[in-house]
Amino acid sequence: MHVDESSYSSYDVIIGRDLQNSLGIDILWSKQSLMWDGISVPMKGYTERSDENEDELQNMFEEIMEIEQEEELFGASKLLDAKYEKADINADVEQMNHLSAHEKTALKSLLYKYEELFDGTLGTWNIPPVDFKLKPGSKPFHAKPMPIPLIHRDTIRKEIDRLVRIGVLKKDTSSEWSAPSFIVPKANGQCRLVTDFRVLNSMLQKRVYPLPKISDLLTDISGFNYASAIDLNMGYWNVRT
Repeated sequence: MHVDESSYSSYDVIIGRDLQNSLGIDILWSKQSLMWDGISVPMKGYTERSDENEDELQNMFEEIMEIEQEEELFGASKLLDAKYEKADINADVEQMNHLSAHEKTALKSLLYKYEELFDGTLGTWNIPPVDFKLKPGSKPFHAKPMPIPLIHRDTIRKEIDRLVRIGVLKKDTSSEWSAPSFIVPKANGQCRLVTDFRVLNSMLQKRVYPLPKISDLLTDISGFNYASAIDLNMGYWNVRT
């Protein structure tokens, strides 16, 4: 990519084929258009250029530079697609070498009794829908989208499509509200969609609830013989609004 800062030049930036290839830019001469990231832009002749076109190009390249800087700063690498599968109860229990054969049999019996909880799908907590109330005078907030590294774009699209498919998200192109989202890696290398709701949270009416302390809970069940930790897949999404 060559940047020309001279005042007599008609173009600010000239992009070479190597960068076009890296960015996935397709030049379609048969259709007189340029395709990039699923967006088609008609080619413009020199006489068709305008200040509006210049502004659009400027914004586009500023976003490219932000993404490249982010990749360089954080060393963006490929993330795995989120994947939730049915648990293999028999195989999982057999790996617990700290249990005796009798204890393994008893644990399998207990887990198979609630086998539907380990099928890898999203469940629903059977309670009335949860609602959130805004503070009086709150106004819609629209944030600038978070730059997404090119290496993550296919992954985040798949994750958003998956969340729409299972009912966690719903497409809405008319809302006045907008919060930036991005993906981060889980411990297993799969992606997790994260949304910055800090501004929205500051506008919500707070509800005080006395949450129990873990130490108190352990004291109440003292004397137990077995203890187990359970990781609830997509746990927060079991509560419907």
